[in-house]
Amino acid sequence: MLISYINQVLNNKALVLSRHNTDIDYVGKALCSLISDANLNNPETLRNAPPKFSRAEFQLYVFRVLTSLASYHAYLKPDTQQKLVKCLEVGLKYKGSFLFFVFVRIFYIIISLINKLILVLNQFYF
Repeated sequence: MLISYINQVLNNKALVLSRHNTDIDYVGKALCSLISDANLNNPETLRNAPPKFSRAEFQLYVFRVLTSLASYHAYLKPDTQQKLVKCLEVGLKYKGSFLFFVFVRIFYIIISLINKLILVLNQFYF
């Protein structure tokens, strides 16, 4: 499936951010809608999907990409960031190895935010 290769593309920040930083926001909104929009009726409406491809399997693919997208939080608009967090909260309900990926990405985001906060505080105090 094509969605399984998006993680590989997202690992190359130079490629993803080289043209327009806002493009990643559009990707984030589209991926979040794959989870949150019940009207899309996924995976039943997908073409060339594997036989007996369940909704849970489909969402697992999307959640893996969403966890990779979390490292681009600085380039996402606030509303897209909120949608991403809500989608990841839905993903926390799933058991298995996905939880590991979610926690690693959330930990990465928290650490990067703390580092930014430290830099800002250092500017005020030094």
